[in-house]
Amino acid sequence: MKAYNRQDRPIQSAELDRSPRAELVRPTRFGRRGFSFVEILFAIMILGIGFIMIAGIFPVAISQTASSQEETAGAASVRGAVAVVSGLPNIASVIPSNGIVVRLEDATATTPGLWSQMKGNQILQDPRYGWVTLLRRMPQDYRLQPAQVAQLIVIPVKVRNRSNFDPNSLFDLKQTNAAGPTAFANLMPLAVKVTLQNGVGTGGGDRITINSGVGAGAAVPGAVIVISTGNTAGRIYRIGASTAAGQFDLLPGNDIAAFDTSEDATGVDAWIVGQEITGAAGGVPIFGGGNMAIGVFTTYTQLND
Repeated sequence: MKAYNRQDRPIQSAELDRSPRAELVRPTRFGRRGFSFVEILFAIMILGIGFIMIAGIFPVAISQTASSQEETAGAASVRGAVAVVSGLPNIASVIPSNGIVVRLEDATATTPGLWSQMKGNQILQDPRYGWVTLLRRMPQDYRLQPAQVAQLIVIPVKVRNRSNFDPNSLFDLKQTNAAGPTAFANLMPLAVKVTLQNGVGTGGGDRITINSGVGAGAAVPGAVIVISTGNTAGRIYRIGASTAAGQFDLLPGNDIAAFDTSEDATGVDAWIVGQEITGAAGGVPIFGGGNMAIGVFTTYTQLND
């Protein structure tokens, strides 16, 4: 059948091919027309931006999860430390009422004492976490009576060098040297001597120098320092970046009080919680794995007679 135009003459095939509709629907050599390279490029760019935004969520989520776990472990550590320390028998006769910050340890290297009674409770239900504690008892309470309450400093810790705190390896290190300041174990605060300097650190910040002590190797960024004796006993600091061998800046907010030069001290006794002890050689602890301390809390506990 022939097609006719308005002039009643047959429409030639060339005229059909030139019609607008024919141009739009005419199939290509390979079938229907696909996407151009520019369209594909734009689609890939849009997908790429979306994937990058989604990927950026994961590090934040992981960080927030870890932070929440550490906060939970910190709260559990405080509750556990208060329950354990307040229940130790005859602790009031062991903690001196002179304002010095002390730790719990056995009477001798071979005689069980308060450390042996406490240490089995220092690992939390989640064995990646534990706690370290220090005590400070003032000479008198507010009634000017012998203080039966002590300040309890609790330092939650997280294992860094292995999957969890193993009680066997932890207790093998029990007071390897002897009782007293040279004793060491993994969940014990360790003795050091430190020098604090106001305003001489990086950018005018404060500096701490670890002079000596069995715990000198535990000093790493993030470690907690608690002054033991002197007019600054009980002050708590956190170590920042290392500036030289044995020297560190103090973390802002965990440093010397602004314009308070009375905190400057040379060679004062202190306790440190930092790197994990991985072993011992010749009666000297070996450290590794990074900082264990994830925070520090203070509260008060009743002392049993």
